[in-house]
Amino acid sequence: MFQTGHECGKKEPRAIRTAGRAYAQAQRDAVTDEPALLATILARPDEDTPRLMFADWLDEHAQPVRAEFIRVQVRLADLLRRMARAGLCPAPRARTAAEHKRYPELFGLLARQALIWPTYSEWFPFAPVPQDHAAATCEDIFNKLCVYARSGTLPWVSLTQRGFVKAVQCSAANWLTHADALLARHPIERVRLTDVAGARDHVRHGWRNGHKCQLGFRGRKMHVLALPPSAPGSESTWPHLLEAEWPGLAFERGFD
Repeated sequence: MFQTGHECGKKEPRAIRTAGRAYAQAQRDAVTDEPALLATILARPDEDTPRLMFADWLDEHAQPVRAEFIRVQVRLADLLRRMARAGLCPAPRARTAAEHKRYPELFGLLARQALIWPTYSEWFPFAPVPQDHAAATCEDIFNKLCVYARSGTLPWVSLTQRGFVKAVQCSAANWLTHADALLARHPIERVRLTDVAGARDHVRHGWRNGHKCQLGFRGRKMHVLALPPSAPGSESTWPHLLEAEWPGLAFERGFD
C-alpha cells in the first residue's frame, strides 16, 4: 500500500527503514570514515544499505541536507520499483492535479527533492545543475538534456540516482581530466563522450608489432591492444582504449 502525501513526509517505507539494520550495526565500528564508506558504496553499487550508512555518517558530521538527498532518492528508487511491480507507471513529467492525487507519495518525494536540488552543485562540482531536477531519476529527461547539451551550454550532464551520479555526458577531454575524481566518489556505470575528435592529442602511441600495438592516454598507463593497422591513428581507437582503461564502465559516443 502506498503512503499518502502527508504520511510520506513523516516516515520512510518499512522496507527502507529496516533494511540492513543488523548489518549496518555490525559494520558501523569498522566502517566509520568517509573514504571507507564511499569505498563500500563503490564496491556494492546495487545495495541501498551502504548509501544509508553514509547518510547517517553525513548527519553525524553536520551535513544533514546531503544526507536527506540520499535518503529521499533511495526512497524514490524503492517506490518506483514497487510501483513498476504494481503496474503503475506515471508520466515522468506529469504535473496535473489528477497525477498528484493518484501518486501522492511519489510527488511528495519529488517535491522534497526539488527543494534540496539547489545545493546539488556543491556536492558534484564537475556536473552543473540540470535544467529540471526530475533529471535526477529519469533516463528520458537525462537523454533529452544530453541532446540539449549540443548547444554547448551544458558541458556536463549527469544522471543522479539513489544519491550518487550514475551516468554522465561530457567531452572526452573533460572526462580524462576529471574521471579519477568522479569515480572515487560515485558508482558511475555509463559515460557518453562528446567531441572525441577534438581529444586525439590525448592518445599516446608506443610500439607496434603487426596487429598488436601499445597505446595509452597521456598521463596514464599504456595498454597492449590488438587493432587493425589503420586504427591507432583514428577515432576507432577510442572505444578499445577506453574499455582497457576503465573496464567496468559502458562508454557511448555522444554528439560531436
